[in-house]
Amino acid sequence: KREDEVRQTCFLGNLGFGPKVLHTFESGRIESWVDGRTPSNEAMRKPAAIRSIADKLRALHEEAGMNHNDLHRNNMLFSKDGKVELLDFEYSGPVDPTYDIENHFNEWMYTYQGEDQHIPRLEL
Repeated sequence: KREDEVRQTCFLGNLGFGPKVLHTFESGRIESWVDGRTPSNEAMRKPAAIRSIADKLRALHEEAGMNHNDLHRNNMLFSKDGKVELLDFEYSGPVDPTYDIENHFNEWMYTYQGEDQHIPRLEL
């Protein structure tokens, strides 16, 4: 439900994960700006990026007690200094680090671009 997503985003934004929710209204919300870029599939697989993602996920699990549950490249931004910010907490839920890590690597098989974006591609 959208109400759950807004509640999760407010909670996590106040803890420093993702944007802060500035205002809510019946059909949406206004969030603070998060500066960064969406990583390419290749950029997301670099050792420094993997380390940054792991650090952010660990912090989410330990500090918020939650999973992201949908951590693909379109749900994160990389800043110029290499830090990662998580976005889109629609599917976030109770902490289960093993599942969250597995799901992140599973998402590597999807391009999220073009006509066949939701068909898994093992060669990625």
